[in-house]
Parts: sequence; structure tokens; C-alpha cells
Amino acid sequence: EAAGDSYQAGVAASYRGRVAAANGGMDQALAHHHAAFQHFLVAADLMGIGNELARMGLILRQLHRHQEALDCFLQALAAHQAAGHERSVLVDHFNLASTAQDLGQRPLAQEHAAAAQELARQLDAPLNLARTDYLLAGLAADAGKPTEALERYAQARHQAEALGEAKLLADVTLGIGLTRYALGELAAAGEVLADALAKYIHLEDIEGQAVALSNLGLVHLANGNLEKAEQCFLAAIDEQQKRGDAVEAARQQGNLGLVLRAQGKWSEAEQAHRQALSVLAEAGDTAGQATQRVNLASLAYLRGRFSEAEDEYKEALALYEAVDNLQGQADVLANLGNIAHARSQWERALNYYQEALAGYRQIGHRRGPAGTLANMGVIYRELGRWPEAIALYEQAIERYREAADRPGVAATLNNLALVRRLTGDFSGALGALDQAQRLYEAIGDRRGQAAALDNLGLLQLDAGAATSATDYHREALAIYRNLGLQSGIMTSLGNLAKALAAQGNHRAARKHFHQALTLAQDLGAGDAQARLLVARGDLHRRHGDLDTARTDYEAALALVEEQRLSLALRAHRESFFGRERQSVHARLVTLLARQKAWRQAWQVCEQSRARLLLDQLAQSHLPAPAGVEQALWQQLQSSLDQIRALMRDADDDKSLDLMSGKQTWRLLTEAQNEVKLILANAPKSAMPWIDLIQGHPVSYDDLRNHLSA
Repeated sequence: EAAGDSYQAGVAASYRGRVAAANGGMDQALAHHHAAFQHFLVAADLMGIGNELARMGLILRQLHRHQEALDCFLQALAAHQAAGHERSVLVDHFNLASTAQDLGQRPLAQEHAAAAQELARQLDAPLNLARTDYLLAGLAADAGKPTEALERYAQARHQAEALGEAKLLADVTLGIGLTRYALGELAAAGEVLADALAKYIHLEDIEGQAVALSNLGLVHLANGNLEKAEQCFLAAIDEQQKRGDAVEAARQQGNLGLVLRAQGKWSEAEQAHRQALSVLAEAGDTAGQATQRVNLASLAYLRGRFSEAEDEYKEALALYEAVDNLQGQADVLANLGNIAHARSQWERALNYYQEALAGYRQIGHRRGPAGTLANMGVIYRELGRWPEAIALYEQAIERYREAADRPGVAATLNNLALVRRLTGDFSGALGALDQAQRLYEAIGDRRGQAAALDNLGLLQLDAGAATSATDYHREALAIYRNLGLQSGIMTSLGNLAKALAAQGNHRAARKHFHQALTLAQDLGAGDAQARLLVARGDLHRRHGDLDTARTDYEAALALVEEQRLSLALRAHRESFFGRERQSVHARLVTLLARQKAWRQAWQVCEQSRARLLLDQLAQSHLPAPAGVEQALWQQLQSSLDQIRALMRDADDDKSLDLMSGKQTWRLLTEAQNEVKLILANAPKSAMPWIDLIQGHPVSYDDLRNHLSA
């Protein structure tokens, strides 16, 4: 009799919980279902116990309390299995898989998704079978297996259409769009996501609309269309606020921070990420907190605050470990490797990359190892260990191909071509670049295609085929002009000028050099101006116009000194002072010797010797000299790190997905001006050190005396 009373009380409490949930009172609904669960326990009703645990899990999941939801679903599964109700067991497996996926616990999600699929087949439940195909497709995409994901999505779409399940069809369309986005197929991704948005609007599904808008925003962000990206994220925030979902609104606030970062509004971006982090922490959303920590870390990295970035990444790592998110852990380890790389801590960077590789392999991720292997290749390239760099790039290309990641393949082929060029393997370099150019064209990445065409032109010029080089550079220039990408136009104009000069068409070469230099000045790209002046000086020298050549070389040298902080990176040192070509110093010395200006030639020789040592010092964190406040010195080092981070990203073309070349150079100029202001306010006792930091022309003996002091 008591059990019967408890059963009736449980039924009533469960009904009240469902009414409360329908009216949006989730906390109240949770309390009612918990009361129902207690009543069914007294009644020893296994089905009632399992059903209430499942309902509590669904509410907890909506409240973003994923770990608690997972625990409820596990207990519901046990109760339903004991009751022998297979259809409820099927639903429990599906809920467990979805929640584990939310938490990033891919092995657990895979286990329960496979169990749900098998039960759906046994019970001949086509709708549940379609849902498990959809879920398994998402897991395949998360694992870096887009081909498998798209195949499963196609199966799920066919089933959803046959069953007339409009909501599932919208979800599947969204998943296809996300997979296309992950593949770098931005145009296709945008079209599919817009289709998903239209479907959600037709269904009046506010949550679906918000998710589709958010991902459309990411596509616009990747395309550099910041205005449209901002509109999408703001619309998504508005939709989530209508639903009363503060957690999802906070996540979109974090995405808005990415737009602000791309606009160079770093303080506002940091504020957006921290506001999102605060809301997510209050809600107990561990995975969401980790994402915002990663956003804050990448922002700090971009600002040159490497210690702050490292701390944020380690906070994110702990959060991912708390929810057993192995991919999140591997991603963070790879980013910690990037920080060590930026600090020229090669061994430490390689150790982090190896840890990341182990994590990716543990979960069967394909794209993650590819990117990590490519980063390791960059380190070995910079260390001059070219055979090892080539081997790593080839492994990365193989992994990218396995993951059907054509943009990754193309980018790594570009890097491979660079190393093959350094080893003198022009045939291998040309082959790699030709493949990259064709891939970029196939996926519709016009900017990537133009960059590959420019590189092909440079290789042809190195091989003495100036006419072919001219054709490649003209083709690249046409693409950049069509895109309106000023930094690309500048680069192609300069390359075209060099090719025309090699053909003996000096008049056309001078015209193109002038156009390229004008653009470089407009962009504030002092480094590019210096390169162009050196190349134009070579043209004048070969034409016998030594005075004009000397003027260009001296102007280039002045810009090199002005850009001292930017040119501290290895890639720039090699361009101006290293093995790849005769330095601007050597060019000037040779020219001065031809003019019999021996005293000036000797002075340039002294500056060149001192500069090689300054290159090494500029990468080091020197201790604060006597009389200089520690805080001031740390601020100086932070600004120097910011400049190095910007230059490294510009060199690797990583930042350009979020920032235009003009924005990058503007941020560099701002950072350099900040350094100049700091140095201008330093005490006189620090002047010997300031000469070293600023790169003022000094003799070798002066440099030695400064260091001794």
C-alpha cells in the first residue's frame, strides 16, 4: 500500500516536472523530477527510477551541467537494463554518447553511440538508426576524419528525408556545413550553413538558428569579412538571450572576442573573453571555460605576453583534464609547443609537440598530428636540419591527405618547397609548389593560389627562366588585384620587377619597383621596403648607375636599422644577413669599393660584424641594467615579444586568416612606437644597453665595450 502511494506520488511529481520544464522553469523541473525519483525508489519501480534519472539528465544537459547529466544517464541505463526495457536502453545509450561528446570524452561517446546503433538495428528503429548515424558522423568529424563524417551524414540525410524528419534533416545539414568548414571549403560551408539556418527558421527552432548563425560567423571570420561575422555573432547572442540561455550567449560573446581580436582591439577582445569566462565558470561549464582560456592564451601570445599565454594554456589544460577531454589536452600541448618555439626553446617545443602527438594518436585524430608534424618541420628547418624537416613535412602531408584536409596539404607543400629550394632541389621544389597551386585552385583558395604562383615564379627565376617567372608573377598579381589584397599586390609587383630586370627590361622593372615601394610605404611595411630597395639597387648596379644603387642600398640599410626589432627573427636575419643571399651590407661594401670609398666601406664592415652579434642579443631576454626599474624592463621585453609574435605569424601566414596584411603591419608599427617611447624615458645609465636593443650603428669595439660594462 505504501509502495502504491509512493508510485502515485512519483507519477504526480514527474507530471509537475514536465509542466515546469515546458514553461522554462528548469530548476523547478529538476526538483520535481528528483522528488519523483525518490518516490519511485520507495516504490522499487525500476522503469520509474530510470525514466526520472533520464529526465534529470536531459535538464542538467540543457543547464550545461554535463558531468552531472552524464552520471544521471549512466544510472538511468543501469535501471532500464535491470528492467529489461530495450527501447529505453537505446535512448540512454544515445544520451550518454551525446553528453560524452559535449564533454570531449570521445572514446566513451564512441562506445555508447556504437551500442545505440546496434540496438537500433536489432529493434528495427529507423529514426533512432538515423540519429545514431548523425551522432557517429559528428564523432568522426571531431576525430579529424571528414570523409567518414560526410559519408555518415549522407546516410543520415537520406534516412531523415525518407522519414520526413525535418528537425533531424536540419541538424544533419548543420553537421555537413561544419565538416566543410573544418576542411577549409569556406564557400561550400557558407552555402550549407545558410541552408541549415533557413531550415531552422522554418521550424521556428531558436536554438538551431543560434548555432547556425554562430558557425556562419566563423566562416565569415575565416574569410576576413569581419562585419558579417560580427552581425552573425550578435544575432546568435540575441537568439540565445531570447531562450534565456546565458551560457550559450556567453559562448557567442567569446566568438565576438575573436572578431575584436582580428580588428586589433585587443583590450576589448580580452574583456569579451573574460566576461564569457565569468559566466561559464558560474554555470560550471568546464569545457566552455577551457575554450575561453584558450582564446585568452592565443590573444596573449599575439600581444607578445608569452608568460601570460603559457599560464592561460596551463589553466585550460587542467580544465580539459578534469573532463577527460583528450583532444583539448593535445591541442593545448601543441600550443604550448608554439610558445616554446616562439621563444627559440627548440628542445622544449619539440617535447610539447611529441606529447601532443601521443594525445592525438590515442584518440585516433588525423588532422592534429598533421599540424604538429608540420610545426616540428618548421623547427628543424630553422635549425638548418633540412633532411629532418623534409621527412616531417612529408609525414604531415600524408596525414593531411588521410584526413582529406586539402588546405593542410597545400600549406605543407609550400613549406616543403621552401626547404627543397634551400637544399638546391629545384625540381622537387617546383613539383611541390605546382601541386600546392593546383590544390588551392581546386578548393577555391585564391589567396593561397596566388602565393603559390608567386613562389613558382621565384623558383623559375632562380633556375634562370625569367620569362616563365614573369608569367607566374603576372598571374599572381591578377589574383591579388581581384581580391583587393594590398600586401599581396605589393609582393607580386616586387617579384615581377625582379623578373623583368632579369629579362633586361629595366624600364618596366623600375616602374614596378616604384609601384611596389609606394604600396609598401602605404602599408607601413618597412621590412618590405628594405627588400625592394635592395632589389632595385641591384638593378641600378647592374645597369652601371652606381650612385643611384648606393642611394637605394643606404636607404635600405637605414630601414633595416629602423626595423631592427622586427628583423630579430631568424627568417629575416637570413634574408638580410644570412646564407641565402649576399647581405645588404656586403652589397654596399662591394659598391663602395668599386667607387674607391674605402673609409665608408670599412665602416659598413664594422657595422656588419656588430650586427651579427646584435641579431643573437635581440632574441635574448637581457637582464635589467643598473638604474632601470624592473617593471620598465619587463614592459620593454613584453613589447619585444609582441613584435616577434606578430612577425612570426606574418611569416607563417597564420594570422592572415584573422587579420589583413595592413592590420598586421599597423599593429607592428604601434608596438614599435611603444618600444621607442619606453626607451626614450629610460635613464642615461641604461644607454649602452639601449644602443644594443635599438640596433643603433655601433662599431665592433664599441659593442664589446658595452657588453663588458
